[in-house]
Amino acid sequence: MPGIDLITRSAGPTIITKDKWVPDGLQARLNQFSPKTQLGQYIKTLLSAGWGLTVEQANELLDRVTQTVVMESQLAIKVLRGPWTDFGRPFGVEDWGVVSRKVVTTTGVEQIVDTFQSTANSMGKFYYHAIGLSSAAEAVGNTALTNEMTTAGYGSAARSSGTQTTGAAGPHVYETVATITIDSVTSGTPMVIQEHGLFKSSAVASTGLWDRSLTGTQTLSTGDSITVTYDLTVNSGG
Repeated sequence: MPGIDLITRSAGPTIITKDKWVPDGLQARLNQFSPKTQLGQYIKTLLSAGWGLTVEQANELLDRVTQTVVMESQLAIKVLRGPWTDFGRPFGVEDWGVVSRKVVTTTGVEQIVDTFQSTANSMGKFYYHAIGLSSAAEAVGNTALTNEMTTAGYGSAARSSGTQTTGAAGPHVYETVATITIDSVTSGTPMVIQEHGLFKSSAVASTGLWDRSLTGTQTLSTGDSITVTYDLTVNSGG
């Protein structure tokens, strides 16, 4: 039974084997639970460790997560230094990896409900990328970037259109990638990019925000580019 220590004696040191907390029935369920999201993996790890729950509570939590559709977002960026950069950095690529795993907005998930109700609404429109200058915290109530860049700086009257594909992890991952180039900076002052948004419209400063992410402080000059890779993992059963 759980909690009982089994002691094996030999000619050498005494070996004490701690019986694990997880009962056989729950362990069998955990073995079958193969989450593809970070949330599911985190819950599986906690349940395997006990987490101060009763067996009934652990089974209830596992029931809840395995009946839940989980959507997790992440943003990865690369900065491409152009030959005209004036910050003393060499021409090349700075790979910053994943910089954010937040945050799908309330407006975004409401679009899912609208899509089910009308063919006029399409989730396939969320592939327009925008960048901005604010480091204000992400929030589910965001409907736009806090300080979106307009035509000044990257010479575009519209947001960048990203390519759409299936992510490398499998058919449950939506991926869109875009590269935004800085055409000019004002009086040699660098542009400090700190936010990214994925929108359903190409019109600068319009709403329809699916996800807003902080990028960290990315200082860009004339000729520099930023490549943004947005992944949305959608997984059934945790």
